[in-house]
Amino acid sequence: MPPMKYLTEWRMHLAGDLLTDTKLPISSIAERIGYGSEAALTKAFKQFYQLPPGEVRRQSRVQRAG
Repeated sequence: MPPMKYLTEWRMHLAGDLLTDTKLPISSIAERIGYGSEAALTKAFKQFYQLPPGEVRRQSRVQRAG
């Protein structure tokens, strides 16, 4: 696997964990995993998961409540 693909996958999995396990703002998550902005993280996240980060967070909260 090319290094950049590995890095992107690692970042996306880490972002997913932070979205579902913390209440950190998406902008803080972006900064923590090496993205320059919330918009850059959102774009990469949507490409990887076909969902925006906010929707993943919302779905995880609904699952926990239900």
